[in-house]
Amino acid sequence: MHIVKAMGSSSSFRGLILCAVVAVAVAMAAGQTAWASVLPFSSIEALTEKAEVVFRGRVQDVEYRLVDEGRRVVTLLIVSVEDGFKGRDSGDVKVIVPGGRYGELVQRVAGMPTFYLDEEVVLFLERYPAPRASTAAERFTLVSMGLGAFLVEGDKALRRADELRVVRERPGSPEPLGEKDRRMSIAVLEDRIRAAIVMDE
Repeated sequence: MHIVKAMGSSSSFRGLILCAVVAVAVAMAAGQTAWASVLPFSSIEALTEKAEVVFRGRVQDVEYRLVDEGRRVVTLLIVSVEDGFKGRDSGDVKVIVPGGRYGELVQRVAGMPTFYLDEEVVLFLERYPAPRASTAAERFTLVSMGLGAFLVEGDKALRRADELRVVRERPGSPEPLGEKDRRMSIAVLEDRIRAAIVMDE
């Protein structure tokens, strides 16, 4: 027997749907069939300023749940804080990522990364909207979709953003992330986060 815990709808989901609609329009205009979400580009400094919580940690648990009366699938991550930059210094953080697999139901949100057990990550998080204050206080979601998550591999920090397109100027055309925005030294990433926090104080 499956127990479904509904966590309610959120403006974040409505924003993701809008991104998907824009992505379809972009793909059709270009004569392409690939899916991609389109959003304004945010620098590391802008992500740090917007985020309530920024840390380097490790994925301890991955669970899939149904929300919105069974219409949507989300991934619930438990991520342990190993090096906190902003908002959290230690402990576990619950992170909700739209999309995932629940039984036979599979949903993907273009531009949202997939997380796996025991991965080391750097996350930029904002509070996840929820109908009850006690629930909202303990759950977060990514800032700016896949822009707000890095996978740590050795001394490198990588964004998994193949289905993400960004607009750097208005008006401007959507474009894939450049190599310097997809891959950087973990030391450089952490230095930029710390410098942004100091500037914001």
